[in-house]
Amino acid sequence: MHTALGHSSDGGIFLERGPLVYSLQPRAEWTPIAMPELEITSRDYFPMWAVAATSSWNYALVVDESVPLDEQVRVQSHPTSHDLWKSPPVCLDVQARRVQGWELVRSHENDPEWFMTPPLPADKSRLGPAERLSLVPLGSTHLRLTVFPACTVEHA
Repeated sequence: MHTALGHSSDGGIFLERGPLVYSLQPRAEWTPIAMPELEITSRDYFPMWAVAATSSWNYALVVDESVPLDEQVRVQSHPTSHDLWKSPPVCLDVQARRVQGWELVRSHENDPEWFMTPPLPADKSRLGPAERLSLVPLGSTHLRLTVFPACTVEHA
């Protein structure tokens, strides 16, 4: 299988390998939400949960479109596990740079239970140093970032 670069309608990019799409899975904190005014949140029925990233998620993928992706992306295979959320059998090792200032949108002032993922940043001038990230199959994630801003490699 070969790695392919996909382009989203909002200018983002994502990685595919064969039939799988890959995502960054940040560490997550799950918090139960009690909303007694909604009958579906009773203890006897289904609880509601909020999930928030506890590790960095705001990265741009570093891609040089003049070089084949298979030369830029390393495929890492792992032993098969019965728990794909804890140990996916394959991941992609990619180069990325953290986008400074690309933060969650707080829709209800500073209430930590109310936030949204922001649109892809238009300004990518404030990028951190290059680092390696591990992307896992989208189906092996609960919380994920799949469409990234592109950080193109500039040739001197």
